[in-house]
Amino acid sequence: QSTWGLIWWMVKVTNMVSASPEISAAVDGTARGSRHNRWSWYRGRSLVLFDGKCITGPEPGTLFCTHLVIIVPSAIFFGLVCPLLGASWVAILLVGLAILATSIVCLNMCAFMDPGILPREDSIPAEDKSSGEERTQEVVINGVTLHLKFCDTCQFFRPPRAKHCSSCDNCVDRFDHHCPWVANCVGLRNYRFFLGFIWSTTVLGIYVIVFTILSFYWTSDNSAKGFFETWGDRPYNAVLLIFSFCTLCPLMNLAFYHLHLVGQGLTTNEDMKSAYEFGRNPFKTGGCITELASVFCSPITTSKMKVRAANPNGPPLLSRVTVS
Repeated sequence: QSTWGLIWWMVKVTNMVSASPEISAAVDGTARGSRHNRWSWYRGRSLVLFDGKCITGPEPGTLFCTHLVIIVPSAIFFGLVCPLLGASWVAILLVGLAILATSIVCLNMCAFMDPGILPREDSIPAEDKSSGEERTQEVVINGVTLHLKFCDTCQFFRPPRAKHCSSCDNCVDRFDHHCPWVANCVGLRNYRFFLGFIWSTTVLGIYVIVFTILSFYWTSDNSAKGFFETWGDRPYNAVLLIFSFCTLCPLMNLAFYHLHLVGQGLTTNEDMKSAYEFGRNPFKTGGCITELASVFCSPITTSKMKVRAANPNGPPLLSRVTVS
């Protein structure tokens, strides 16, 4: 825990140095008014790593635990269960490794990718600062009128489907939810990897359960003991089976829930708030296949945190939201 605290402190100090125009200009030799990536003066709680190439949430310890929960049971399966599965155990192990690799890759892509952070404004039009009442704008999308709310923290009107995350302290485009298990928000840019993570991990859990049960049958067929009697001889395998069942149930429920959301063209945030309970969802463009294709096959938008703009004392990069 102290190690993660040291890493957190070092990253925040680096971000504080980058956020100061005077220090930044002194370090890189550029004058005030030069152009930098927007993350260089980032003020939220997310961790910006490797010159802005990785952006993750404020729970690195939870992400580490997620890796352990996936890798440790998989290692037990590969090391203690697969060798009991007869002549084809090598093929079973290789397929399991491929599923595990898919799960870990999707997890880290989701965890270390900018989910769609909308950089804050440092100046806004005077008419937007006046009254203390709630400020809104109206836009029409596919014939449906939507109200855009003003974010007092980020100082702009949030685009449709965007929300300010209290955990990361960012406005995130097409905000779905903040997931501590991936230590990041799930939004416009990383939602496909979140789906890939939960579905590949679900498949991995089913794979482990099926072949662990078969290993007990294989052992009982080659000995005088019954199926349940072999559990006492291999307690690690029995614990693995019980653990996999306990984790698979909520994970499979989550996987099918998000499949339902994709088919309905909804985000978790919209579904929880019943955003379109009394009206048509303007973002649902077709059937389930069309919605799945839009999630997995559409190009990933460029991170607004990497867009180069003048320093905070210059004109803002994002002004009023425009929807075409």
